Amino acid sequence: MIEALSERLKPSYGKGYLICREYGLLQKRRKPHGITKANPKALPAEDLLKGDFKSENPNTKWLTDITEMKCQDGKLYLCAVLDCFDACRIFYNPVELT
Repeated sequence: MIEALSERLKPSYGKGYLICREYGLLQKRRKPHGITKANPKALPAEDLLKGDFKSENPNTKWLTDITEMKCQDGKLYLCAVLDCFDACRIFYNPVELT
């Protein structure tokens, strides 16, 4: 039935938005509360890899990243270190900051 209606009716984006709002189908937008804050005065770091994430030998190029995850008890931060040679996980450590 929905497919038949959608073929006959072509509502605009605004009309669809109003209908969704009327029936409570809109997702509430959350403000991003990440750990990274941009500093306009900071100098950008030098691009040492220049987009080349492949390595001929192990332990010559490593990558790292920190990810924030929301859990029932609060926030959990995961730090991972990967080797560019074979994408092997060198180190990872979940940390709960209090």
